[in-house]
Amino acid sequence: MRVAIFSDTHIHPFSMFSPVHSSGMNSRVMETLSAMERMYSWCVENGITDVFCAGDLFHSGERVQTEVFNTVSRFFERWKDRVKTELVGGNHDVGNLGESILFGLRNDVDEIVLGEPRMKTYPDCHVLFVPYTTHYADLPQTLAEFVLYDNAAPHIVVGHLALEGAVVGQHEYRPPEGCSPRLFRHATHSFFGHYHKMQAVGEGVMYVGSLVARDFSEAEEPKGFLAVTIGPGPDGVTIEHIRVRSTGFVILDLDATPLCDVLPERFNQQVVRVDYSGEVDEGKVTQVLTTMGATLVVFNKKSTRKVEVRVATPEGSPPPSLNDYIRVYVEKNGEGFDPTKLVEVGNDIVKRVHGKVSHAST
Repeated sequence: MRVAIFSDTHIHPFSMFSPVHSSGMNSRVMETLSAMERMYSWCVENGITDVFCAGDLFHSGERVQTEVFNTVSRFFERWKDRVKTELVGGNHDVGNLGESILFGLRNDVDEIVLGEPRMKTYPDCHVLFVPYTTHYADLPQTLAEFVLYDNAAPHIVVGHLALEGAVVGQHEYRPPEGCSPRLFRHATHSFFGHYHKMQAVGEGVMYVGSLVARDFSEAEEPKGFLAVTIGPGPDGVTIEHIRVRSTGFVILDLDATPLCDVLPERFNQQVVRVDYSGEVDEGKVTQVLTTMGATLVVFNKKSTRKVEVRVATPEGSPPPSLNDYIRVYVEKNGEGFDPTKLVEVGNDIVKRVHGKVSHAST
């Protein structure tokens, strides 16, 4: 049996780096659906009839533009006679009141898993689908029942969870408490969505990685999906990462790499951020990179402001408090921010980092 697993498409009409497509649709939405189209076409060509989405199909679980939702619905409806799609609910797929836009796709896909884990038996394996949760107390019992069921066949987990030890991107949320990858050590293999960087986080436990890049925090990361072949025995699972052609993000540091030394293929179909200090001819740089295939060029001039925080205290006095350091920093570099409010926020962060309070707010 062969299956495809993808994750974290975050379909949404983002405004950044998103000119409107000629059809009138947001270009980021069209880009993501085009990548999904190439993935499903590859699956059919290679005999894969089951596709699992490991969460965060949408970026907003309760507010999806009608035009965007209808476009996604038509996509799955077009493929449902050739490919069975299982959607696992991610944290972005569920609204604040617990409702999910995924339910609107129930006639277009094979199954939607939200709320509680669900096991499904296939001819060659058993799959436990685990939707997003921050309540891990019941997971050990669920997993124990799962792996004890028919030990002759491989047991695969597909879920959307925050696992401890994962490399987290700049704009990704890490809950105060994560789930240990060791919970899944008795499963044959476990595949997760949530963090966008493809990575292993334990023996047989890995993040699938996002299908397409979202912003410069994911610059030059390999993007695509997993083709998983499942056969008998403990060594019967093989994993292949399939790259999907799509617009990515590249950072060019002109201080480290002069324009004359860049490799043209690096910028083909990429959004390029040019970092520099001093002065550059933005028109010339844009022209050169566009000739190399860049879809958009943005510029980021490095800050030359030197940040130095010092608190003067009389000789022999106790060391300054954290409040003193924060106030001095804000006064020198805060550019109008309220020092009192920022001191409160700083103290709250320090308390949570050191475990002095058990809650966190976002």
